[in-house]
Parts: sequence; structure tokens; C-alpha cells
Amino acid sequence: MNNLFSSYNCHPYCFILLASGILASGLFGGIRRRRMGGGGIYLLLLLWSVAHWSFAAAFENAAATIPLKLFWSQVAYPAVVSCPVFFFLFAVRYASTSSFPPRNWIPLLFALPAITVFLAFTHVRFHGLWSGISLLAGTTLARYAHGPWFFVHVTYSYALLLVGTVLLVRRALRVSPHFLPQVCVLVAGSIAPLAANAAYVFQKGGVPGLDGTPVAFLFSGLMLAIGVYRFGILDLVPIARSLLVETMPDGVLVLDPRGVVVDLNPAMASLLGRKREDVFGSRAEETFKDWNGVFQFFEGEADRLTEVEQALPNGGKATFDVQVSTLRDRRTGGRRNLMGKLLVFRDVSSRRRVEEQLREAAFVDPLTGLANMRAAYRILDEMVERRRSDGMVFSLALIDLDHFKQINDTLGHQAGDEVLERFALVVRRNAIPGQVSARYGGDEFLLIFSDYCKREAEILLQGLLEEVHLSIWADPEREISLGFSAGLVDSEDFASSSDLTVRSLLELADACLYEAKSAGRNRLCVHTGIGLQGEL
Repeated sequence: MNNLFSSYNCHPYCFILLASGILASGLFGGIRRRRMGGGGIYLLLLLWSVAHWSFAAAFENAAATIPLKLFWSQVAYPAVVSCPVFFFLFAVRYASTSSFPPRNWIPLLFALPAITVFLAFTHVRFHGLWSGISLLAGTTLARYAHGPWFFVHVTYSYALLLVGTVLLVRRALRVSPHFLPQVCVLVAGSIAPLAANAAYVFQKGGVPGLDGTPVAFLFSGLMLAIGVYRFGILDLVPIARSLLVETMPDGVLVLDPRGVVVDLNPAMASLLGRKREDVFGSRAEETFKDWNGVFQFFEGEADRLTEVEQALPNGGKATFDVQVSTLRDRRTGGRRNLMGKLLVFRDVSSRRRVEEQLREAAFVDPLTGLANMRAAYRILDEMVERRRSDGMVFSLALIDLDHFKQINDTLGHQAGDEVLERFALVVRRNAIPGQVSARYGGDEFLLIFSDYCKREAEILLQGLLEEVHLSIWADPEREISLGFSAGLVDSEDFASSSDLTVRSLLELADACLYEAKSAGRNRLCVHTGIGLQGEL
């Protein structure tokens, strides 16, 4: 036992290496419990390699004999050659949304490191990695004379580290400024071991025989700790965000648990009409003060999809479908803690306008702009139901333009259409509150008067007939004015509510209209309890 301890001579640098290994092991354990993403598995393997290397290097530095130093160097070298590969894989996966390198390529990345490990364990026979090992006088530090393969190993390792660093730097220039601290932490952590190892290999500064690379990885470990626990580098991959979220047309907004805006993409800033930097850190209630229906999202923790409206400066409105997703910390056991909310805004204003136009087209006559027959039937159904439920009184007039066929035959259908349009314009101009005007078909029209009995509606129709005579000419050259015949009924013309139907109303109004035409046209025919009464 005494001989064993006499073979080691610990000095302060050994404890620094042990501290580096302990820190890397602690980070490995902490990150392993976090959600994996953006190359997280490779970061774990990198930390394992750093811990392995640091512990082995601590024993190698403390070893007092060349055989022990060779043994611990051989123990360390699987981790030494793996660190650049795992860092490269982590950088590629973190900085790219593509699947490069493919999984079947990964063994190829370890081909040269495998040869390096083989030469390390067969040093006594081949001396390919080291040509010789010697102790520095008065110390336990060793000088490793480099063999021919060593420079292949160094070149390959530096290439992987440099490419990984360049990927992160390039990506740092492209991501949102909100994520620059994350990438800068990774870049700082990657440059430190690269610089320290270059100084050791090429003997530029430092103590001869003292490899500062594991200590540099201690700094890398600290940077990664800051990145993981302060900036959450594994919680969100900036590259996926930069390539997808930054360019997507839908607005994306992220709120923290307090309802504060912590991130948004350019599309969302455009929807809000503000600069992104002005929105960061603002309260959601203030940000959406001109929006209707969105404040419900800031309360509760349920996912939902609904529609909201934004008031526009020109007095109009924009309509959005909003998908709200609750973000929870999946790393904790039991009830998952609320991390924030993700809101995706999709502008559906154009779609809503088309839908409204389609709905309007289904119930509006395209020529006159009045309600069509389908709409008239629906309204009459509602009137009949209200008559039965609360006794509401309403009147119905069925109108037919006089001699309209002659207008079409002598002046043409275009002239006939113009007459229909002018008649509809006069009807709209003389309409009263509660009146529904509809084109029943051809040159027939329906006028429905809500809360008006037929005596009151009769007065209104007489005024409309006079207005039509004065303002519409069937044939301007002959100075022939337009007239119409109308049959007028109301809901009180039926003995019982069971007798009152849409069909019975229209049949009775049509009978009155026929009577008006038979009496010479250009007149009203009003149904009375004892029969029909025609009036000019």
C-alpha cells in the first residue's frame, strides 16, 4: 500500500483536474434529467468524455513513474479522441435542422479516433502516437515526444472543433438577437479547449509538459452550466426557430407565466404594428389592448383554439384564429410546472370575408341587392313562430310590376333589369324600421312589415306606389310610368295559429294580387275578414 501511494505525488494542478471532472460529472447528471433537444445526447456524451479525461489526467499528472503515466494516458485517450467528435456532432445538431450527418456516417467519424486509441494502447510495440516519454527533472510532469500519427490525430481533432465552432458562429449571426447569449456561451466554451490544447501541443506558453486542455474544459463546463441553467440552451433550438419561426407567415408569441412577452417573430411584430424590441418585456394586456376576445388567453392553463378580432386604424377589423398552447416543464415529477404560453396567430380575414360573401350570396338577390326567395322564406318562418309564441302582428305584401313582360319584349332584357334595379332602389329608399324587402322571383317582390297591421302597411304601400309612378319610367321616350299591383294580408287574417303558415300566407297574398290585376292593375288589393277590397 505504501509503495502504491509512493508512486503518486499530488500537486495543486491535480486537484484542479479533479474539480473539472467532478463539475463535468455534475453537469452530466443535471442535464440528463432535462428535456433532450438540439443535440442534447451529444452534449451528454461530451460531458462524460470531459469527466473521464479529467479524472484520468489527474492521476497521470500525479503519477511518478513512466509506466503509470503511460497507463493513465492510455485510460484517458478514448475520452480524449471522443471529445472533438461529440462536440462536432453537438454543434451540427444544435446549429442545423437537417439530418446531417446521417446516423450511418457517425461510425466513420470515429474511424481515425479508433486508430489513435489502438496506437495509444500499442505504444510499446509501434510508437506511432508517441515516440518516447520522459519525466521532467524534479517534477512528476512528463514530456511526450510526438510520433507520426499524433499530428494526424491533432489535425483531425482541430478540424472537428473548428468546423463545430464555425457552425455555431455562423448561426449566431443569423438567429434572433434574443438568442445570441445562448450561442455566444457555446462558442466561448468551444474556443477555450481549442486554444489551450494548441498551446500545449506547440509549446507556446505555459509550463512544459503541463496539458491545460482539461482545465480549459473546466471553463467550458462552466459556460455550459450557465447556458443550460441560465439561458436554457436545451429548452429551445435557435436554429429551428430561425429557419422556421422567423420566416413563417403566422404570428408567433411566447409569454412567460406572468403574462410578459418574452419572444415573438417578425410576423407577430407586423401584426402588432410595433418593433420587436419595443414588445419584448411588455405586459400582454397592454400589447393587445386593441384586440377583442384575446384577454381570456392570459388566464387559465388550458390549450384552446378560438377566433379574435383586431381593431384597425381605418375603422375596420382583422380576424385571426389563435392557437394557444400551454408550455410545461416536463422534467419535474408530479404536476408539471407552468413555463409559459405559446400563441400562434393566423390571419383569416380574407377567408372570413369570402365566407360572409358566400353567406350573403345565399340570401341576397344579385341583381337588386334585396333578399332572395330563400331568405324570404326563412324570415317568414321566424315571423310565423313569433306570432304563435308572443302574438306579434305582421303584414305581407306580394307585389308584381305591371306590364313588365312588354318592357322586356320591346326594350330588351337589359332595360328590364334596369327597371328592376331602380324599383329595388326606390323600395330601399322608402323602407321603414322592421321592413324586409325581397325579390320573390322575376318581377315579383315581397314586402314584410314587422309589427304593422295591414291597415298601416296599406298606407306605406300607397306611398310607395306614388313614388314609383313619379320616379320610374317604363319607357322614357313614350313617357310611360311604371306601376305595380299588390296583394296585402296580415297575420290576423287567420282564425287560429294552426291555420297560419308560410304557405297559407303566400296563397292568400297571391289571391289578393290576382284580384288587383283583374281589377285593372296599378292598385292594391287588401284582404278583409269578409273578402277582398281593391284600392287605387
